[in-house]
Amino acid sequence: MMPKKLLCVVVLSCLGFAQPDFAQAKALNYLTSDMIPPGTAVPTPPPLGSPAERHEIDLVLGFQATRTPADCQRGGFEANLSFASLYGAPYGPLTPQQIQNLTPFFNRVGSDAQFFYSQEKAFWKRPRPSDEDPRVQPCVNALGGFSYPSGHAVVSEIFADILSAMDPGHAPMYHARAEQIGMDRAVVGVHHPIDVFAGQVLGKKVFEALMNSPQFQQDLRGTPHFFGFRH
Repeated sequence: MMPKKLLCVVVLSCLGFAQPDFAQAKALNYLTSDMIPPGTAVPTPPPLGSPAERHEIDLVLGFQATRTPADCQRGGFEANLSFASLYGAPYGPLTPQQIQNLTPFFNRVGSDAQFFYSQEKAFWKRPRPSDEDPRVQPCVNALGGFSYPSGHAVVSEIFADILSAMDPGHAPMYHARAEQIGMDRAVVGVHHPIDVFAGQVLGKKVFEALMNSPQFQQDLRGTPHFFGFRH
């Protein structure tokens, strides 16, 4: 029987999704693959062709009609899923020194998060909005893979929770940034709104699992934080 921590090698190599910057690990760093069974972590998405699904497409088309070039520029920058693109300049609150100090730790967390959102995408197999309706025209580079849940929403939620644990005084700022990242995925046309909600739900569950990991707690305590924000 394949060891639980090495099962992620098979999942990540077979799904064929674009790999974020932190997807370099050969095994899970803090969690085990059976902690969040696929198909159990998020609500069932609307069936293709259902009124709920058509309503979601209408919402995406509404975003498309009102989004600005600045929205698309920001969404395009965030599309490269990394700690720096989510929480560094020019759109995130962290300084270059903070990004440098924290990136190795957050890369390990992000690698674990990618395993769980990838297996959910493979389980639900929900198409991207533009694959469901040709009227949807993303304003960032088209992505392969499935839509549900949003990996960006998963990762940004986890990162916001961890940053809030490190620096509670700025928790609202981190969560506002996570909300913006998730919303941007629908605004630029690559996700349905419920994909983002499901990503936030899964992100909370992964964060809870991380907080029960002794190795994660040890690394969290040993990570140089160096918080000192520009106001």
